[in-house]
Amino acid sequence: MSGRHGALAAFAAGAFVLGGAACGSEDGETGPVRPPQSEASAPVTPAPAEKSVRSPAQSLKPGSERSDLREFRVDDARAFGADRIWLAWTIVNSTPEKANYRWEWEAVDAQGVRVAQGTELAIGVEPGEKTFGGTPTNLETADVKLRVTKFDRTTAP
Repeated sequence: MSGRHGALAAFAAGAFVLGGAACGSEDGETGPVRPPQSEASAPVTPAPAEKSVRSPAQSLKPGSERSDLREFRVDDARAFGADRIWLAWTIVNSTPEKANYRWEWEAVDAQGVRVAQGTELAIGVEPGEKTFGGTPTNLETADVKLRVTKFDRTTAP
């Protein structure tokens, strides 16, 4: 094995062991390896997305921008060696233009108490592209419901 390929293999192995950033597209395999969704994963409970006011220059094709977020779920892979609970998402750009996505979320426990919140980004998603991502969390349990509290899609430069 050449030095270049050996370095690449060492980097890939290190990224796998450390759990690296999880963001990729349908045609590439990047991010941590995820096991199939377990029964412990919380179902997605989307809240109605708030519409933001945008200038005509930022407007994309009419339609439900929120529907571009195809999946947003809790991914508890701790039983498989992961050190924390992740949130996993899938975006499909349904517009004819390159787009950026930003959404705010909260995780609530069985009593309806917010136990976590955050913001997710998907930048530069090409028309028709399916992209995946994930974020590590500090959640102590996967027994939560995710709610999208704000969702915004804008034209990417």
